[in-house]
Amino acid sequence: MASASVDPVEVVQRYWTHLEAGEFEEAAAQFTDDVTYIHMPIFETRTIVNGRDELLHYFRDIRGKRDLDHILEKSVANEGECFVYGTGKGDAIDTEHVFGAYAELDDGKISHYSITNREKGEGDRRYG
Repeated sequence: MASASVDPVEVVQRYWTHLEAGEFEEAAAQFTDDVTYIHMPIFETRTIVNGRDELLHYFRDIRGKRDLDHILEKSVANEGECFVYGTGKGDAIDTEHVFGAYAELDDGKISHYSITNREKGEGDRRYG
């Protein structure tokens, strides 16, 4: 686990900044060599990636650069782990989305990243 001096929310935001800019090597550099990366569907099927090299391949060759901003709204962090909640906006999606992501750090890098999302407002529906 990361030292208390590394803010996991800042590491996640640094990852998003590089990803949004299409700086895939810098985005992947925020993760450990043996990262587990899980992204529930928004564009394609569920994504599960193991290892930083595979993650870089995913960013470059599968995901690519998208007009999508991650806007942090709330977060909670504790000794090398965090949960962040926010909104995704941009031309890459038809409608605004909300997301929740969990990250664990090891030596200041993300060793586990898991994110889920949905269209904003979907939670207001009542299911019978």
